[in-house]
Amino acid sequence: SLFLLSAMPSPQRVDVLIVGGGVGGICSAIKLQQAGFSVLIVEKGAGFGGTWRWNTYPGCGCDVVSMNYHFSFEPKFDWKQKFAKQPEILEYFEAVGKKYGLYDCAQFNTEVVSCSFNSGSKIWTSELKQGGSTRTVQASAVIAATGLLHNPTWPSIEGLESFKGVRFHANQWDHNVDLEGKRVAVIGSGATATQFVPHLAEKASQLTVCQRTPNYYMCGPDAENVVTPAWQKWLYTTFPLLGKLQRLSGFLVGELLLKCFGTKLLRRFVLHRLSEIVKDRDLRRKLTPDYPIGFKRVLIGESN
Repeated sequence: SLFLLSAMPSPQRVDVLIVGGGVGGICSAIKLQQAGFSVLIVEKGAGFGGTWRWNTYPGCGCDVVSMNYHFSFEPKFDWKQKFAKQPEILEYFEAVGKKYGLYDCAQFNTEVVSCSFNSGSKIWTSELKQGGSTRTVQASAVIAATGLLHNPTWPSIEGLESFKGVRFHANQWDHNVDLEGKRVAVIGSGATATQFVPHLAEKASQLTVCQRTPNYYMCGPDAENVVTPAWQKWLYTTFPLLGKLQRLSGFLVGELLLKCFGTKLLRRFVLHRLSEIVKDRDLRRKLTPDYPIGFKRVLIGESN
């Protein structure tokens, strides 16, 4: 008779386990490695990018000026547009991950099933699942960088489950569905809807937007699609210090305007723009918030 004794594989040991390969996970990993710590990034998706990988709806982009939307230690001054779109943002974070060697310490298509802390050894033991297999990782610290914008939340609406038509969440946009000439209802009027509704309006035969709470809306002629001039790209990439000063001024101007003039003047300006764009008085009333500006995020997009 032959007896084989197979020992259980020893758990992988790292200083820090980072759950999530989005913006927060990438930044944490880079800074921890530079400080001399070993890290393991666990990401349930197929690569880095976080929300910029999960969200692919039409018009998906950032409503923060591109010049301000990058890591301070890895600036990018040649964004294609004033408000960058999802493909370019995803490309940026993937490039950052590659430059700093994060692909060597990342595990994709993997979920963290459980985490338990041993108060005696001061060690976290985490169970990871990839496909049908599981393995164990031990770490001195665990950072949750899971984000908030990739798990769809469906509203509790009577009849939603029995609806016979096509339905999907904007976070899981079904690009196989042709909405040309269709009657479409959108539930929600926040930042995501602000970006994809103008695209739906060009296709749908009838478009209904269901709004719970109105938002303050900073808009102008095709505001979100302003292209970055070639001279500006050249100037800031050739002289990075100017780009950093421009980035800093963007923050300071915003802070100083609010400190000096307060939110009342900004509210007056935003509502004046609303009156110029929306002529129907009843519709304008429905679109006017009854709370001070800044209590919720101010939306940015097209004026049409």
